Amino acid sequence: MCSEHCAGEEESCNHVNGSCNKGCEPGYQGDLCTQECDSGYHGDGCMKTCSRHCSDEGNSCHDVSGTCDEGYDPGFEGDLNDQCFYVRGKWTQGCN
Repeated sequence: MCSEHCAGEEESCNHVNGSCNKGCEPGYQGDLCTQECDSGYHGDGCMKTCSRHCSDEGNSCHDVSGTCDEGYDPGFEGDLNDQCFYVRGKWTQGCN
């Protein structure tokens, strides 16, 4: 039986060991696609890094979408928390 997080259509896994033939759905990793992305990573194959502007120390984000779990650093917003703002004649910290 295939993991519910295998990419592709139903029964897209090895019939002997259950490994996913076409990889994992976004947000999952491992041969059987049972492990969520490690903290700080998201997306296909857990290869994308979370924004450096997530407000928590570990820059944790949603496994699939990449949005920050704990919100944004002050002055940042957007789906991936990477938009800068020009406030009172200055860019927010970390922006040029």
